Amino acid sequence: MQGNGGGPGRLDRARVVLSTGSLYNLALDRAFELAGSCGYDGVEVLVDARPDTYDVGYLRRLVRRWGVPVLALHTPFAPRVDGWGAASERRVEQTVQLAQELGAETVVAHAPLRWHIVRFQVHSTLGQRGLHFVLPLSNRAEERYGRWLREELPGLEERTGVRVGVENMPAGRMFGRRVAHYRLTTVEECLGWPRLVLDTTHWGTWGVDPAEVYGRVRERVVHVHLSDYDGREHRMPFSGRLGLERLLRALAAGGYAGLVSVEVDPWAIAGGDWGEKQIGRVLALAAERVRCYLQPPSHSPDGHAAPGHPLSAREGT
Repeated sequence: MQGNGGGPGRLDRARVVLSTGSLYNLALDRAFELAGSCGYDGVEVLVDARPDTYDVGYLRRLVRRWGVPVLALHTPFAPRVDGWGAASERRVEQTVQLAQELGAETVVAHAPLRWHIVRFQVHSTLGQRGLHFVLPLSNRAEERYGRWLREELPGLEERTGVRVGVENMPAGRMFGRRVAHYRLTTVEECLGWPRLVLDTTHWGTWGVDPAEVYGRVRERVVHVHLSDYDGREHRMPFSGRLGLERLLRALAAGGYAGLVSVEVDPWAIAGGDWGEKQIGRVLALAAERVRCYLQPPSHSPDGHAAPGHPLSAREGT
């Protein structure tokens, strides 16, 4: 068994979970319900400004109601969360405490910001879109956070038994060129983190193949954020240009036993149709396809699914 899936009580196989961030515009109760009805093994709860996302008692009731465990938690990146500190390291600590109370095995943390960023959200009939402006001033608070991740985080993991993975972050754009708004986000820099969260769409913004990245950092990967990229981030898996089936096959071949979290833009799921059948159909198909690639049967010499494999008739869809 690969080290990323180790630990008492953890299964020796990859599990497919749904990030509640994929449905952040809906009630949290509905996200749990859809995760259960669409065949996901659990959820990754994105902590945001809504108290429901960090109320332990309420989250436990959702787990019991829908039979869907909270297997991972994502630290909040909303500017203000009532009762939560503003410093990134304090937010990681609070999320780890929440993970302990819920029995979640993994916490996702962002890499440190390089600059000060002012963010705006714009709502329209086409969905919610984020705008940001970069202030070219060094972010000293995030410098401290970076030191904390390197020096203090290992002790926190040892004391609590909760794994904390640092997520690779996307490229920004300035005057048509890629720029790094975050520190420590190149493949070489990611090799410095003992535990990584591999976000596929974020690698796509850099023009990097996630499967190639995994080949270099696989012993450090404890969690995967799965979505596609077609010039827009967080598209549904297998709808963009990243060739995610190659990554999933590599995870299967390498014995990956962590979580694969479908983390997409809600409008990529619904396409403007918020009917329950539409959302359920799209999410269920994604879970089925991801799971099939993670648990492949014998393959033909050319690396494609053998005849009779559930995906062999749908590779082009």
